[in-house]
Amino acid sequence: IPFEVVSTDPLPVVMCISPLFAAENWQNLLLSLHVYKRFGAHMHLYIRSVVSPMLEILKVYEEEGYVTLKPWNRINLLNRDERDFNPNLNVEFRSQAAAQTDCLLRYKESAEFVAFVDLDDLIIPRMANNYVNEFRFLAAENPTVAYFTYSKENTRTRACKQARQRVLNRARFEEHPIRAGDGDWENDSDPIESEQYVDSLDT
Repeated sequence: IPFEVVSTDPLPVVMCISPLFAAENWQNLLLSLHVYKRFGAHMHLYIRSVVSPMLEILKVYEEEGYVTLKPWNRINLLNRDERDFNPNLNVEFRSQAAAQTDCLLRYKESAEFVAFVDLDDLIIPRMANNYVNEFRFLAAENPTVAYFTYSKENTRTRACKQARQRVLNRARFEEHPIRAGDGDWENDSDPIESEQYVDSLDT
């Protein structure tokens, strides 16, 4: 069994990204990379399979120091032909829970906060100008709560076809309350109906 010593360098927020499988949407990738960097998070990605250009992009960001890439292995049975039986099809959500557990174990001693998201999920802080301050605020307001969940809402974006253009011109995000670990809303009001816009994101 491989043994790996994880880094103990302190990180305020780590985003654990679910394993990438047949990933080819570079627009989502670039948007996520810059949004999470803008709001102060380190991204940890598990790679199952991606197209070569996306992997090249990820390696550049890894060299910059705010992305960590780890291969996520598939199950291969030496005595069975995969055309007869593919064990990977019987693993729930492509072993997403195992990847999240691995990520938590890697960062539970070094990160102040750990979040579990998909690559196409974006968390936009509403109570502070970055993730760590928002999470600290929520933790202070709910000292007995171990975790928070953010409501998942669809967004409309206009993406370009070439990387030399701006990947994102404008995205609309509908604000919603944050659910605490006890299952109650963080506030007692109905979901907020105002809109929040993100234009040119700082890099």
